[in-house]
Amino acid sequence: MEFINRNLVSSSSSPPPWYRPDADLADVLPPETRQLLQEQTGLDDTALMAHIVEIRHKAWSYGQYPTIGGFRFLRPILCKHPFFPTLCSKLENGGSLLELGPGLGQDLEYLRARGAPSARMYAVDCRPELWELGRRLFNRSSKQEKEGPHFVPADLVGSKWAEKFLEAHGPVDMILANQFFDTISDEYSVSMLRWLRPLLKPGAVVVGYHIGADEPFESQGVFYHNRTSWWCSWQALRTSNWQPDMQMEVQMYEKVGLNEWGLQPSEWQWIADRVNHFGRVWVVRSQVIWSKVTTWKDSHMRGLYHGECAWNGH
Repeated sequence: MEFINRNLVSSSSSPPPWYRPDADLADVLPPETRQLLQEQTGLDDTALMAHIVEIRHKAWSYGQYPTIGGFRFLRPILCKHPFFPTLCSKLENGGSLLELGPGLGQDLEYLRARGAPSARMYAVDCRPELWELGRRLFNRSSKQEKEGPHFVPADLVGSKWAEKFLEAHGPVDMILANQFFDTISDEYSVSMLRWLRPLLKPGAVVVGYHIGADEPFESQGVFYHNRTSWWCSWQALRTSNWQPDMQMEVQMYEKVGLNEWGLQPSEWQWIADRVNHFGRVWVVRSQVIWSKVTTWKDSHMRGLYHGECAWNGH
């Protein structure tokens, strides 16, 4: 079984269902992104559209990801998360942020453009070519690249990347994982969380959006959590290499509308066609925090579920 579902590829010669034609760009480009890109590139509207289309075509050649096919790399969704103001405040006060699988880096770019300090922003991905396209898309200068966010090319399969990151940069205050945990097959989800654990300072927060379902299921290397299976994946850490002075709390697991993620119902239909679970799949925003406690007896899970894990996935 795959560890990460890296690339969704259409089996036919026609574009996959999540691919939106170039002509749709004007309809899906958010006004705030248009303004940001015009400020950073100096391009007029016509030239900007051509610039975006060129970047999208090149990115598509590297991987037929729905984020690229649906122009969703133009929609920074982090700013819609309730944790966003706290995240900005932490960065302004010297905090550090690591994004897993940033793609073109739109969320970190949006943070940087808003004035958030970027020296302690990091991004880890096995696709440096997509990060480079993001640099071209947002017209980041060499000076800005040196200032941050800092890209770390690494294969997220296995624990070596986490060990090397920890040695070079130390643990972080926040991890951003948008559309990341739902690309990990269930067989390896707990292993991934174990590898992330040393990267988190006491009080660190893991935050992001992913795809969820009313009932957990896996299809083609993608795992769709529900509230219980999500909680149980984190809960499983308590039985393996758990540090008795640490506590983990699932602070948030909320369904949100497709509009918050910038999706139209027509863009969602491809999931129904592939997994036959239409009507049971939705977008989730989540938040998990690690904190220091005094004694082991106080380090129970205080999240959305307090009893034993009832899901059979672990």
